[in-house]
Amino acid sequence: MEKKVIEAAYGGLLHDIGKPYQRAKPRSDLNEEELYVTPMQKAGYHSHLHAGYTSRFMKENLGMYDAFESMVSLHHTSDQRELARQIIEADWIASTIDRNDEDYDLEERNVKGNFRQVRLSSIFEEVDFGKKKDAAYLELNKLEEMDYPVSQKCFKNPGKDEAVIEYQEFFNRFIDEVDQEDNQGINYLYKKVDRRAFSRMYSLLYQYMSSVPASTYEGGRTFVSLFDHLKLTSAIASCLAISKTPRFRMLEFDVSGIQKFIFKVTEGSRTKKYIAKSLRGRSFLVSLIAESITMAYLNEFGLTESNIIFNTGGGALLLLPDTEDFEDRVKKISRELVKALFERFHTDLTFVYASVSCDKKELETFKTEKAIELKSRLEIAKAHKFLDLMEDSETGENFFFEEAHQNQDCELCGSLVDKSGKQRCSVCEDIIKISDFLTKKENLVLLFAFNKEFTVPENEGVQFRLGSCLITLTSKNWIQTEERKGKLDLNFFDGIESINHDWMGTTRYLALSVPMSMDGNILPMDEIARLASEDQWGDPKLAILKMDVDNLGSIFAYGLDSKTRSLSKFLMLSRMMELFFGKFLPEICKETSEIINEEIDQETSNSTMFYINYAGGDDLVILGPASGILELAEAINRNLNDYTQNQNITISAGIFIQRPAQPIRFGILEAEKLLSRSKENEGKNSVSLIDCTIPFKNFGNILDQVYDWKMAINGEDGEHQKYSRTGFYHLMKLLNVSNFNQYNQRIPLALYSLIRNAKDQQFAIDMKKVISSIHYQETIKSSDVKKIAAENAKSESLYKQLILKMKLTIMQTRD
Repeated sequence: MEKKVIEAAYGGLLHDIGKPYQRAKPRSDLNEEELYVTPMQKAGYHSHLHAGYTSRFMKENLGMYDAFESMVSLHHTSDQRELARQIIEADWIASTIDRNDEDYDLEERNVKGNFRQVRLSSIFEEVDFGKKKDAAYLELNKLEEMDYPVSQKCFKNPGKDEAVIEYQEFFNRFIDEVDQEDNQGINYLYKKVDRRAFSRMYSLLYQYMSSVPASTYEGGRTFVSLFDHLKLTSAIASCLAISKTPRFRMLEFDVSGIQKFIFKVTEGSRTKKYIAKSLRGRSFLVSLIAESITMAYLNEFGLTESNIIFNTGGGALLLLPDTEDFEDRVKKISRELVKALFERFHTDLTFVYASVSCDKKELETFKTEKAIELKSRLEIAKAHKFLDLMEDSETGENFFFEEAHQNQDCELCGSLVDKSGKQRCSVCEDIIKISDFLTKKENLVLLFAFNKEFTVPENEGVQFRLGSCLITLTSKNWIQTEERKGKLDLNFFDGIESINHDWMGTTRYLALSVPMSMDGNILPMDEIARLASEDQWGDPKLAILKMDVDNLGSIFAYGLDSKTRSLSKFLMLSRMMELFFGKFLPEICKETSEIINEEIDQETSNSTMFYINYAGGDDLVILGPASGILELAEAINRNLNDYTQNQNITISAGIFIQRPAQPIRFGILEAEKLLSRSKENEGKNSVSLIDCTIPFKNFGNILDQVYDWKMAINGEDGEHQKYSRTGFYHLMKLLNVSNFNQYNQRIPLALYSLIRNAKDQQFAIDMKKVISSIHYQETIKSSDVKKIAAENAKSESLYKQLILKMKLTIMQTRD
């Protein structure tokens, strides 16, 4: 990475750090030297006071009394030095939508202090397709401690004095971490402008400035966090440092074959104990591959993680400079990566990419047309994803077949084993190592090094290479130990990521939670199914939950107002969605586990019964006890509603229930089919299971009814039973017929059986009302044909729901 690029990236990242510093002061206390970096207005007062606080922070906390500090702080002046001009232009492009905010940052207005009270509005409020939505705010907090946005109805706006105290306490926490020394007594940030300093500051700003509004003076609603503004300014400044002209490329790539690869497992008695490990390791490996592709593009252009617009775990969108040789460089690195993937994974995994050029104006306004053009090009690329491989002189000959050197298949995936005497292929060996390491270590870190050699002890990390990229999964503790011994310099690495904690580089919140035994091993599927007590929840079936946010492409393309849409808002929306699936989903799983099994903390070491196989930017696959999965699906939908407080953002689900011994990969396919049915339902936002599709708004009531019937059958403490399980089963069999007409014919017989076998007359009366209320409407006048059809369609839907409820009741009662 060239010095000029890291300076531009770091300068863009720091330029507005004075804003929260300013808000932590009851009034301006800038000295003459600090006021020098702020513009002087004709009326004789200073504006853009936050620039003076940026200068103070860089000097006092970073020890930068130099030209770098001067050029960063002077970003609201006409400074003509190269770095200053790059940051000035990048700031203008990044904040065009909110530019009026800067006009009110005046010396004379600073005393009034209203701007300190403004809190960041939830970006989800901006998504509008005509349905109900509520305003909400993010409380000032560190990201790892952040909760859901607070509804405007419940949010109490702080008073002026209270707002200052909040900012003071918050900013002091930030400064304390900036001033922290490592175990060698060295501060990563003090007087440093290098890759390591950038990575550390990037991580801190992500944690602390994600809840801080970028702009506050204009009043009303403000939707962009300071972190997202700093990140985008950093990305643009980096591009300007490379290309010298305000022209850019938006590059998007997408990894294909993910589901096929994750579930490419051979299930049988020999591999039973490795299935759970293999699924987890494969899912994580996919995310590593996506990360390494991202880092490869950034490394090719000498850029930082600021230039990642979003990363979904299976693809990414990057902001790159539009250099003269852009096409050649991207094509070269892409071919290398595709070839490396083919050599390692054959056709199981590959990726495609596409790019569009943007000028300064197009980047400022972020027009929908550009996003659509990019998606269109990506879809075209998917249709030709293996073309380069087939045309390549080295890979073309072996593309359609693989020569078998021996009759030996991998016991875990069925692929040909590449070395004699091995039971597993090299890919599965890496997958098992990754899975084992994920369960044994904390504070995980990913290190990326291009065209370099680096070795980590086997028990301290897992390494594999993709093309020229060496990827190392290790722990923060080991890295710091090596640093203390003087054996490691983080500037050696071209990229650093921290997983589920903040330390260096991008903090990726990944939902890695799986049920763990008390001795630290992943539980096999049959034991996972039994984590829901049979006494309370009946038959220990396994269920597979597949969920997907509805219309996500439309939300990003059309959901934001075209007049106020910006790339910063796009960043904020993407990151907030990723946080739900990466940070909050494991918490939802844990809370639901504790509801289903009050003793879950005594049966698993991490208090969860749910195996999160995959959770990306908008979708997930989770395995768990069938009864628990039903409750979890409802909880995820409810929590997403609470999180977004916007009915324009919904999610759909498919749930497939099976015996634990049945192959998982087939269950996934069935869950996918059921999810597709939910997506086809009117209004989407539905859940499909056991040949029935239900809007999520009704699903909670169905689960409540199942619980009531279950309690009626089980009784209290095994006594006071209202209806026998055998009788209820026969009642279900009587009503579960092939069509609705037959159901209507069976109603009298069902009511007779119900009254005769009930042990509690009130239960019989209530059941009678439910069963007899669902019938054909034949008494309406013949002129109301449409009304008759609508009523009968509704009745048929209720009939299917009745049978579903009865089946779930049988499943959840003791045998």
